[in-house]
Amino acid sequence: MLQLAWIFSLIPDFVFVLIAWAAAAGGFGLFLASKAVRWIPGMALYKTPAELAGVVLLVIGSWMLGGQAADGRWQAKVAEVEAKLKIAEERSTQANTEIETKTRETIKYIRGRTEIVRQYVDREIVKYDTKFMPGGICEIPQEFVKAHNDAAEGPKK
Repeated sequence: MLQLAWIFSLIPDFVFVLIAWAAAAGGFGLFLASKAVRWIPGMALYKTPAELAGVVLLVIGSWMLGGQAADGRWQAKVAEVEAKLKIAEERSTQANTEIETKTRETIKYIRGRTEIVRQYVDREIVKYDTKFMPGGICEIPQEFVKAHNDAAEGPKK
């Protein structure tokens, strides 16, 4: 069934519109001819089949025209949604760029802050290494508390 749909997709839409109009016009013409045939001698026998065929062709043509109109409306809606999607993708790309920039700045700030705390620890806390040796006074120096608090502090903007 998909192969049939694929084959029909290769045919331009105007061909189906022409077929629909031809069916509708042919059905209407055949229906009118079936009404006029009773005045022609010997043709009254074909009145009922011509009338039936005309009505069937008219219904098929009208159905095909309605399908083409509905398809046109759906194609317009698809185009509208694709345009909205394109705008949303552009906004998304822009928002992602902004988020990426903010993230890079935050990471840079945190890394810089980490390096500052490391340098402080290497410079100040080393002075108290002798207190923590066996037999020393186990006192937590204020510099250690400050270094710990600085390390735990969140990024400020």
